[in-house]
Amino acid sequence: MVLGERPGGAHSRGKHLSGVARAGIRLSRVVPLAGLVLVGLILAGAVPTVTARADDGLTDRQREIVLTVLDGRGFITRDLHAVFWSEVPAALREDAEARAAFVQRVEQANTATLRFQREVWRSVQKSLKAKRVVKTADYAAAKAAAPDVLAWVDDPRLRLAVGIAEQLLERAAYGHRIVRMPGRTIYISSRWTRHVLSKLDAAFARIDHLLQPEWRPVVREYRYPEAHIAVLSDTPFAVLHDSGRYGYGYLGDVIDLSKRLSGTDAVGIMVTHHDHTWADLADPASRLAGSFLAIASFMGAGPTESMGARPAEPEVLSSPWRSRNAASGSGTFFNAWRGESPGIFPEGPFHLSVRAVALPEHEGALVLWARSGLSIEDADRLRGQLEQSTEILP
Repeated sequence: MVLGERPGGAHSRGKHLSGVARAGIRLSRVVPLAGLVLVGLILAGAVPTVTARADDGLTDRQREIVLTVLDGRGFITRDLHAVFWSEVPAALREDAEARAAFVQRVEQANTATLRFQREVWRSVQKSLKAKRVVKTADYAAAKAAAPDVLAWVDDPRLRLAVGIAEQLLERAAYGHRIVRMPGRTIYISSRWTRHVLSKLDAAFARIDHLLQPEWRPVVREYRYPEAHIAVLSDTPFAVLHDSGRYGYGYLGDVIDLSKRLSGTDAVGIMVTHHDHTWADLADPASRLAGSFLAIASFMGAGPTESMGARPAEPEVLSSPWRSRNAASGSGTFFNAWRGESPGIFPEGPFHLSVRAVALPEHEGALVLWARSGLSIEDADRLRGQLEQSTEILP
């Protein structure tokens, strides 16, 4: 079963397109996707303003769905796929040649700038390593498509983006890794580059699923050697690697893998590498699971305003997992902060289930977590799916 699917193929309750609103995208006029990510290559995943194109052959509702799929925090579900294809005329769906032409037109119109962004960051990755400007074989062709996009997108930020792409390569090559731009400063590093590329890879995988006329996502193995795990999934996870981050109670190296399943649901794996003091604890997994849930509790006071009483503190239970020291817990929380915290905690009430597992051979631990907008039991079920799909690498 695909991660996140419920028995019978149903997904979390709520509107199919709720993720569009949660991601902060505003529809103005008719919304296309080709201009979506030239600014994104600067902002590295933030959601830019989207403007109009009338020749991609989509209805407004279909464009909303494509926006949801291609967004930096996007997702794809069976329901979104069904709605998208229900708005394709029957005559077109049933004519293989016409259907292929439709898919090609939609794909080209809505991923051209994503392809340019991907080649920019692949080139940045190569330039960082070579310490000179190195462009991928596809960079020139992707850049050549940019003037066609700019011809119909009247947004000065998009025009600025092409020039900043060249600046990124120069700075990556010659060690000037701080890039400043209006409203944002970023630090170019190999780990940040990997993060951006992982989000782009996931977006391309999702749009591929969407543009297949039948819902047949292919589950494959994705390996993350730096996190010591392999995962069976229909799309890759976004990867964020931080050094020296305060890792849930102890200084350490943290690798976050995350994947949104719907507008309310998500799963992820966090791998921490700590110093020896953490590994010397009597029950490190319980300590880590408790810290993880405590951070969720810290995000707000719990749903006291709407439910009238503060929920009990989540109980952490210690029990072996695959013959390893492990602990698990779950709870309902209310995020009182404005906006969505990275990866895990949405605004408003949510249900979180976690399992922490000691990795003594790697001087660290991993946390498998799942978030549900439905119930604690559903969060536990999602986490169970993730656990079944995850293998620890030697």
